Amino acid sequence: TAMVSVRSKDSKSMEVKWKKDTKATGYRLKRSETKNGKYQTVVEIQGNSTVKYIDKTIASGKVYYYAVESVAEKNGVKNYSGNSKPVSARNLKKVTVSSLETGEKGVALSWKKVAGANGYQIMRSDAKNGKFTEIAKLSGDKLSYQDTQTAIGNRYYYKIRAFASGKNTGYGSYTAVLEKWALEAPQDFAAVLVQADQVRLSWEAARKAVGYEVFRSNQADGKYGSIATIEGRKNVTYMDNT
Repeated sequence: TAMVSVRSKDSKSMEVKWKKDTKATGYRLKRSETKNGKYQTVVEIQGNSTVKYIDKTIASGKVYYYAVESVAEKNGVKNYSGNSKPVSARNLKKVTVSSLETGEKGVALSWKKVAGANGYQIMRSDAKNGKFTEIAKLSGDKLSYQDTQTAIGNRYYYKIRAFASGKNTGYGSYTAVLEKWALEAPQDFAAVLVQADQVRLSWEAARKAVGYEVFRSNQADGKYGSIATIEGRKNVTYMDNT
């Protein structure tokens, strides 16, 4: 018989398919981490009607080569055809999300590149355990997405997975569900120096906010670190004494 395809089913398994051999009484599926390396038996299948196997004994992110043998058993003796020509594919790791932020144009997502992937699928739901709908399928090396179809005051849930498109598209596993509120930035922000070591901050209350987080940097375009979390929509002042 011959191999048909190998693809990443998710980040924990590979889907392997081969052609049916009508004269076989079974098959032996084998695997290696290199094309010309030693092939170890993954599974031996009884009967010739099963021509697909989900291999769950893999390590995420690795490239695997698969070969299959036809088995013909007669009088209790098994005869093997020898390895078919191997077929390979890389298992796709789960996406690592770099950031999930609310901006002026909606919710911005970014993530790290997954080896072997040539695209990413982004899903969204209005409920954590609700139905997720595809909102974007990005091809190439795009590692960020701006969801502009959001409404101020609403909460959204996201999950992302990598894919490798082709004749037999492979997928990684989805990320854990990511939660984000779509909120507007506070307006009329002001900073007043009260004395040498004291700055008074103030702003307008933002719609549907339940609190605010204050960030500070030594440079306008530098890295900002959180210095305070304020609870309550109407608490719109903060005194920085640090």
